Amino acid sequence: MEGCKKIGLFVIDTLRYDCVGYQNDKKFLEKEKILDLLETPTLDEISKKSACFSKCYSTSSLTVQVIASMFTGTTQINHGIRFESESTEWILNHKTKTLAEILKEEGYITVCSCDTPLHFTVPKLNRGFDYDFSEDDEGLFTFLEKHKDDKIFLFTLFGDVHVPYMHSLVPPDKKYNEDYFVEMKKAYKKYDL
Repeated sequence: MEGCKKIGLFVIDTLRYDCVGYQNDKKFLEKEKILDLLETPTLDEISKKSACFSKCYSTSSLTVQVIASMFTGTTQINHGIRFESESTEWILNHKTKTLAEILKEEGYITVCSCDTPLHFTVPKLNRGFDYDFSEDDEGLFTFLEKHKDDKIFLFTLFGDVHVPYMHSLVPPDKKYNEDYFVEMKKAYKKYDL
């Protein structure tokens, strides 16, 4: 980690690999004639200065178990998160060290931000994080600006891509999902739904 001051791990739940501009394979989007809907300028810009992985295998079809595997480098049988329920089988094994704990030992300030925080806090995936800005984007950006010269590990989990089945738990009065509702209204009108 010598020389690396900023590490960001961005998890965008249920986002297809070909639905970001910086990925090359767009065959399906072209076939379905929806390539013109693709617009991911922020991710495309971030990708220019990042390590982007295009060949990955998931350890599970469920988000929590996959994040646990990413954080621990182990499988479900070792990290202990096997079911999505309020049971001991949905709690991170206390003997398993997390990425946040390892990076904290290396002098990083560890920060997390999730728009669906229960998927993170209930199974104890937040272990090793110094700060949690879940559902507080303004606080996160203020913190990052204040600590721009420090070594930081930032983990973010975005669940919004699950729409229309689910969206962020941020209260509607914060207008967090406003863009979603505006776009969905346009789509409903356009396709007479």
